[in-house]
Amino acid sequence: MEAALHLGLDSFSMQGIAVGEPGLRFLIAEGFMPVEAAYALWLVFRVAITSGPERDASFTGFVGNTGKLLEPDVGGELQATRQVHHALVANGPHDTFDFDVQVVPDGIAGRLAAKAASPQAARRRQRRRR
Repeated sequence: MEAALHLGLDSFSMQGIAVGEPGLRFLIAEGFMPVEAAYALWLVFRVAITSGPERDASFTGFVGNTGKLLEPDVGGELQATRQVHHALVANGPHDTFDFDVQVVPDGIAGRLAAKAASPQAARRRQRRRR
């Protein structure tokens, strides 16, 4: 995918566009509206595109900068944020890619399951049997 991002639009063309075709077909066949299928596929691409080496992870920047902002929290209004920050700092640098790679398919699977349980899905299944 990274190599594709460095290619010009002309050299990427249909080969690059077709990368998502099997996923789009599957999601649409399982009940996603075309726009929903596009959103799901784009989310997968975004996770892949924004991943990088742990030392360059954007999440690490968030953790590093947040501590200075949390120190003056005298009233304790940001208790959950402070708790998360302390836990993240205690465990060193973080690369969220592994978590993201688990959450994205889980979310898509959850949506697919909800669609499969819908009355519309039951009607689609009946039409396919005929």
